[in-house]
Amino acid sequence: MTRSGTNTFHGSAFYYNRNSATGANDAIDKANGFPKPLDALEQFGAAVGGPIVQNRLWFFVDYEQQLRNDPIQVINPLLATSPANLTDFLSSNFGIPPGTPLPPPNAPLPAPGNKATPDPTNPEYLQQVSNVVNALNSNLGTKPRQRNDLVITSRLDYKASPRDALFLSLNLNRFDSPGGVITDPTVGDYGRQTLANAYVRTLQASLGWTHAFSSRLLNEFHVSTSQDNQIATPTGLAPNTPTIILDSPAAFTLGNAPFSIGRVFERQYSLSDHVDYVLGKHTLQFGFDFTRAYDADTNDGGADPNASVQFGSPLGSYEFSNVENFALGKYNLFSQASRNATFSFSVPYYGFYVQDTYRVLPQLTLEMGLREDFQVYPQPAENPAFPLTGQYPNQFLRLAPRFGFAWQPTAKTVVRGGFGKFYTNINGLNYRNAVISNGLPSQQSSVSVSYNGGAPNQQLPTFPNILPANSPLFQASPDISLVSPQFRVPHVLQASLQIEREIFENTTLAIGTMWTHGIHLLSGSAYDLNLNPLQGTTTYVVCPPGTTTAPCAGPVIILPNMANGLLTEGRISANLGQINELISPGQNDYNSLFVQLQRRMSQGFSLQFAYTYAKNIMFDGMDFNNQFNFSNTHAPSLLDQRHRITLAAVYEPRLDRLTSSHTGRTLLSNWTLSTVMQFSSGRPYAALLSPACTSSTLSFNNCDGANGNLNDAAFNQSTANTAAGINGAGPTPGIGLNSFYGPWLEMIDLQLGRNFVIKEGKVLELQVQSFNLFNHANYYVQNGNGINQLQYNPIGTNCGDGASLNQTCYLIPNSGPGNFGTLQEISPSGLPRVLQFSARFTF
Repeated sequence: MTRSGTNTFHGSAFYYNRNSATGANDAIDKANGFPKPLDALEQFGAAVGGPIVQNRLWFFVDYEQQLRNDPIQVINPLLATSPANLTDFLSSNFGIPPGTPLPPPNAPLPAPGNKATPDPTNPEYLQQVSNVVNALNSNLGTKPRQRNDLVITSRLDYKASPRDALFLSLNLNRFDSPGGVITDPTVGDYGRQTLANAYVRTLQASLGWTHAFSSRLLNEFHVSTSQDNQIATPTGLAPNTPTIILDSPAAFTLGNAPFSIGRVFERQYSLSDHVDYVLGKHTLQFGFDFTRAYDADTNDGGADPNASVQFGSPLGSYEFSNVENFALGKYNLFSQASRNATFSFSVPYYGFYVQDTYRVLPQLTLEMGLREDFQVYPQPAENPAFPLTGQYPNQFLRLAPRFGFAWQPTAKTVVRGGFGKFYTNINGLNYRNAVISNGLPSQQSSVSVSYNGGAPNQQLPTFPNILPANSPLFQASPDISLVSPQFRVPHVLQASLQIEREIFENTTLAIGTMWTHGIHLLSGSAYDLNLNPLQGTTTYVVCPPGTTTAPCAGPVIILPNMANGLLTEGRISANLGQINELISPGQNDYNSLFVQLQRRMSQGFSLQFAYTYAKNIMFDGMDFNNQFNFSNTHAPSLLDQRHRITLAAVYEPRLDRLTSSHTGRTLLSNWTLSTVMQFSSGRPYAALLSPACTSSTLSFNNCDGANGNLNDAAFNQSTANTAAGINGAGPTPGIGLNSFYGPWLEMIDLQLGRNFVIKEGKVLELQVQSFNLFNHANYYVQNGNGINQLQYNPIGTNCGDGASLNQTCYLIPNSGPGNFGTLQEISPSGLPRVLQFSARFTF
């Protein structure tokens, strides 16, 4: 929505300044000995509107810009080394005895040799360990980040006749953010090399015509076009380097992440018409929407920074179970997609609706509506080896009824309620990621390769190399992805009921409830049609707290063997590898009870208070680790937030009444004190298993086997659309998904302002604001990020060896500083205390 001009000239100009020099250090930086990071934000802009021709033609233009300099901190205590902790780090992660000197690093990455086992007496091994330590340290610390966000909006309004009004609007946005693809103030799982640059260019133009046929019949017609161009570029810190993913001792990504390359471009054309017709006690509304979206992209990563992606990128990706294997060049999994310069498609959208607002009685109003809308995605290119790759199940019948009512049983009481069905539209990126890897080199084919057990420098490929675009492995790629023929468009059933009563003059109290039920929700894990049924069992022995060595005695849990080395393909076709489906089996229930208290401005004071108790539960495979059994997926959603409290208040004291002096009354008038307070409980996360330590001696200093992932059949099936199971690792046996919760968030902001009336209609407003007044540490725990989720370190003589059908794994608690439950990030919306100064002039 763009503001309009009027018959008088009016406008405003503003300037905001927020600088960390007036603030405190955040909890993560402070705990790790980092000085207070720089964060300088300037916001400024101006707007003006008025008549071009009195009573006929008006204009309005608005300009806003943000300049920000806020370097990002990469902090991961489990990977950081210094002279004080280097000996312990080398001993616990590489088996290097104390006192063993390391040579200086001679390369940015380790170079695989012909030895597949660690040997602290071998100078070649020590050299590669030195290179690993250097690679980790060079990816920690401060990375520069800037942001320049420019927005210009403009509008012309023309009154052609007493019955006709037209408008034309033009909006543009230019966003440049070197180092800004991740916006969090601190990160713990992405290295400095991955923190790519982000650039956005958007343009939108709209034309509207409103015609009043009569006092009872009104028509609104709109046509618009827009384009959005999003570009990501690498940091340049790791040229020609693939994505490198470490699982242990902490999840960490270095090199060039998949999201650091590519471009997403979308152009839309829209047409809509809306009719209002008043017929007695009925107000009828009906119309249609039509949009055609054209998408073209080279976003080869196919993901955002908050998604775990190990598939679908031409950069290539190496996953290592631990830093020792990283030094040796023994990767668990290599994956790469062939590059296709551009993938483009066009999607029309059609929407039709009708609604009747029926005032049955002066105290009772009913609303009834029906909407039908659908998208038509093109049928993808078919791979003859698997014809299902050539289909996309468009769903055309998506009738969505809605009903609502408002009833006023007494003069001071109103009851409102409603029910509706709401379909979602499938994002074009979901479609692209689900159909682009159809196994044909003419589009995009993908390869996944596991370590074959030989010498590290004899693997194909050998770390850190990637496959050439003309590799024969791509020409006959066995891995494909597609959309399930049973895929259905997600939709939500939503109902609400609220009772509101005026309890005092200008003060109302509302109590209500809201319920939603999501159906056919997209699964966050990939479903492999070609995966053979699981064989064998894994016996997990849960060691008691404080245990550091195996064997141990504790509760025993027996589950299907899902060690990734034993996952085999061929259930449908022996000639194909992974056949990864995008499926929509998930369901979700959200229930809430809320209380709201509102006092309208009266006697210089206004107040809004709200408390919400809610529960958000997922089930039926929204996320899963075992595609053959969804029984453990009934769990809190990652968006579950049980408690939320908000309070907003404005006080305009009449201090001028305290004095009869003209000067005193001038100084004490027009002051405003306001506050916004937000308190919310933490969101959940899942407890996970580290990659196994397959050790013939039951020693973490001698992980001499395959060291595979456990309890995670989805590990090898990750695609650009999905994660590798539950956040890329197997969940802890015997504990429900998302059973742990992050800490509460608390934000108390305070603002003091004063208006100076320069002349009639001309006002200068000065403000000072304190954000997070009491400097509460607001940690970011959301979507499985921001916290160390690795609860246990599995170990055993055949644990995760990739060969034994029946395995035994001792689960050693991953406790101590920096381990399970360690908070790693500060919430972007909960920064440390800082002051902001602002000025606004209006006329």
